[in-house]
Amino acid sequence: SNYAVPLNQWIYVAVTHDISITLGNTRLKMYINGVEIGYNTRSYNYNNNTSNSTRNLHLGVYDGSSLGFPGYISDLRIIQNVDAANYAVPTSNVSSTGTNFLLSSLSKQFVDSSSNAYTSTLVGSPEISDWSPYTPELVRKGVHFRRPEDYGGGSFYFDGRTGATYLKTGYTLDFNTSFTIQGWFFCNGVGNDA
Repeated sequence: SNYAVPLNQWIYVAVTHDISITLGNTRLKMYINGVEIGYNTRSYNYNNNTSNSTRNLHLGVYDGSSLGFPGYISDLRIIQNVDAANYAVPTSNVSSTGTNFLLSSLSKQFVDSSSNAYTSTLVGSPEISDWSPYTPELVRKGVHFRRPEDYGGGSFYFDGRTGATYLKTGYTLDFNTSFTIQGWFFCNGVGNDA
């Protein structure tokens, strides 16, 4: 897709990996704020290449490399299916029901809040912030005098510099199955020069 990610604003992203299209084909779709912005259908059999069939999920960096994400992530979850009804933009914290992995802003910790409780490892010093996509803009800017945490949750901040801060989630994506990754993202720059 040629979608340009807006800077300095929260967007809700959902990416689906659907293996049910036809035998040997996989369809990837991306939704931004509930609207489909693109898809790609690929012919690839991950069963024939076991080194590519699973990947450990890292947050804040591309697969442990130096390509970092500069910004905030809130309520990131992975669901082991593809369900178009789930792509609507949430107005409150997401539930762990039916979730395989959940980095919940309510926990205020870098932990998996799903029933699986995968062990996560911090690399560098990612931070926890009190503000989230559910925090009204006037509160975030200090115009209203309520605390951001009064609105529920928070977010997780990654500095985006050379992959120095990220989270090894302990969750393994299995590309031989269908799944959906969803979450709130606030990008405040371009990776590696944030």
